[in-house]
Amino acid sequence: MTESITQTHNGSGDNILGDKIINQSMQAVDFVKVAYNLYYLINIGSFDKAESKLESNIHIPSKSAGVVELLEVLTIYLNSKRSLRVEGDLNTIKRAIRSGSPEFLDLYKSILVEVTYLTSESEALEVYNNFSEDRSDYLDNINLRYFANEDELKETFSKKTLVLDELGLLFLARGLARVEKREEALIVLEKIKDNDRNLKILKLAILYDKLSDKLDRPLEYLEENIVEEFFSIAFSFLELIKDESEISQNALRLLINLVIKSNFSICNILDVALKFINVIRPISGEVADALENYSEKM
Repeated sequence: MTESITQTHNGSGDNILGDKIINQSMQAVDFVKVAYNLYYLINIGSFDKAESKLESNIHIPSKSAGVVELLEVLTIYLNSKRSLRVEGDLNTIKRAIRSGSPEFLDLYKSILVEVTYLTSESEALEVYNNFSEDRSDYLDNINLRYFANEDELKETFSKKTLVLDELGLLFLARGLARVEKREEALIVLEKIKDNDRNLKILKLAILYDKLSDKLDRPLEYLEENIVEEFFSIAFSFLELIKDESEISQNALRLLINLVIKSNFSICNILDVALKFINVIRPISGEVADALENYSEKM
């Protein structure tokens, strides 16, 4: 999502510049676009960027109670998505749903479903079903990402791709990948006009999953084009993360898979597995040591 530098005016008269309120008075209505953008950043895995934007708005004085509550909920959401476990009190989100600002009611419901999903898929589905009569873009996206079956996802892909916003496209792509419709997921991701590194990593992860079906033998016994595609994904990924001090769980999963697969055969000659492990070490020494031990046993 490209950042806007345009100044917008809302009902209270407050001004917004990009993703930050520039007036000392900050009401909930002024924060609708900012909340949407933060939610998007968290969902593509741009956690550092989302955290920076959150902190810049947390420190603005004269916030309304509704804005303070929103920032608390988004902080819980960010920390939970980053660690893949519940970080914070779910009652904060539930209170916001019961009595919070109506501008963010659907967002709060979606966040509650997603955070619940981190501990129990069945409980998350139950929470979602409790909101089933509350149709909204946020909840429709949650359905696509976590619960919709293959037929529903294929119908959305064929009929609604052109009308979905970037957030809807992202959730549709993840849903399609979930049911292993990876080619369609990649087509959807290409429609998102955003150059964020994490989106590129997501595309590579789906490309790898698509290729992994063919990687059931050591690489020296595979067709040449499959080996080339593996190396293309591997080195593209290394290039994306080479200067990073933190990577998302999705990126770490892909990195570990690439390390394990690269250790099977001709990659040893090229020391590709070692290159992967050296990239991991500054980020997580524990993971790097475990992979190195695994490599030595092969």
